[in-house]
Amino acid sequence: MAAHHFLRNFLLGKERIVSRNEYKEALLRGQFGLLIGAICLVYIIIDSYNGIIGFIPFYYIGIVASILIVFLNRNRKSTSASITILVFSNLLVYSFAAIDSRYGGVFLYFASTASAALILFARHKRYIGYLFASVSVLLGIFAYLSDWSPISPTPFTETYTLVSFIINYTVAMLACIMTIYFAISRNNDSEKSLMNNIQARELAEQALLDKNEELQKANKELDRFVYSASHDMRAPLSSLLGLLEIMRLTNKDTELSEYFLLMKKGILTMEGFIKEVTDYSRNSRTEIAYVEIDLYSLVKGIIDGVVFSSSKTKTEGRINFPENFKIFCDVARIKVILNNLISNCFKYSDPIKTNNFFSIEASVINDDLILVIADNGIGIESEYQDRIFEMFYRATEHSDGSGLGLYIVKETVHKLGGAISFESEYMKGSKFTVRLPNKVINR
Repeated sequence: MAAHHFLRNFLLGKERIVSRNEYKEALLRGQFGLLIGAICLVYIIIDSYNGIIGFIPFYYIGIVASILIVFLNRNRKSTSASITILVFSNLLVYSFAAIDSRYGGVFLYFASTASAALILFARHKRYIGYLFASVSVLLGIFAYLSDWSPISPTPFTETYTLVSFIINYTVAMLACIMTIYFAISRNNDSEKSLMNNIQARELAEQALLDKNEELQKANKELDRFVYSASHDMRAPLSSLLGLLEIMRLTNKDTELSEYFLLMKKGILTMEGFIKEVTDYSRNSRTEIAYVEIDLYSLVKGIIDGVVFSSSKTKTEGRINFPENFKIFCDVARIKVILNNLISNCFKYSDPIKTNNFFSIEASVINDDLILVIADNGIGIESEYQDRIFEMFYRATEHSDGSGLGLYIVKETVHKLGGAISFESEYMKGSKFTVRLPNKVINR
């Protein structure tokens, strides 16, 4: 790993290259430059060992060219570095190929220089890549057919020719493998980038479809809400106006007392409706805040409050879980859930029965709070059960509510990441089961 970082810093410098394609191209240019210097250094050693000194000055020129290539590459002179690689390598290869034995393997380098030209200029200035690739092909043909070279020919031994072929074959193949690997790697990156873009687009399209569905749902609910809300708020106001007009025309105390009670009922109906609208709005726009809650005290307070405001006080509430039962939830939202479900136990108690009651059970299972609210009231007829959680839906003609209660309960439960289900049998009672996350606060 340390050697890799050293080589990377040597070829590219310590300045970070943001683009992955540019980084790979710069690394390939540096490797080509280093390879030219390495080949020249190896041949200096081989030729010195074999007493061949006529080529050594050209090898030193190759080492200087190698240093120049790395210098240009480190300074982000990509075009200059690439042209230097191709010009020098083509000239050097031609000079030796023209005088070398056809079995020395120098001609293999023309394949390397041609492929390097196509790779180094694959993304930008492709015409330069095509030009240098053509030059490599033409120089190879010319070197094969002609003996002209700026380097004087030197007789080679059979051993020297064999060693040269092995070295030239190995290095030329290595250069070709480098270019092929680079092409494959860049193609894989392009495919990966394309797949990521496709996946991102698909996710964006799906998110857009989901958002459109949410907007359609919201618009549909808003239309229903505006229509039903205007009707439900207008009705008590119309009643109040009618009662005020009747009161203006009468002075009998008994009648006035009756009218006052009717007016109070209308005001309480409107107050309850406004409270439900407020609960719905608060649930949709406020963040969830988990706190520790004494569930027993909360439930008892809700029952006492409903009993105080309800005319049906003969319904008994049974709390079937221990005192000091602690949970972790959003206190405002769980109040909305319990208040609506407990209120329904009073609203829809059976007037024929003498022992109306409801029970509330609570338990924690696998970090979930399970609430079960059951009553022996009038229940819900089977044909209405599929729609009781719809906005403004009333499952019975005897209901004087807005039809928002259970809809708000469902939305609040879903906001908390929970679930609600129910069982009901007409004239026998109903049971609602609520499952909510019990998010323990780390202290």
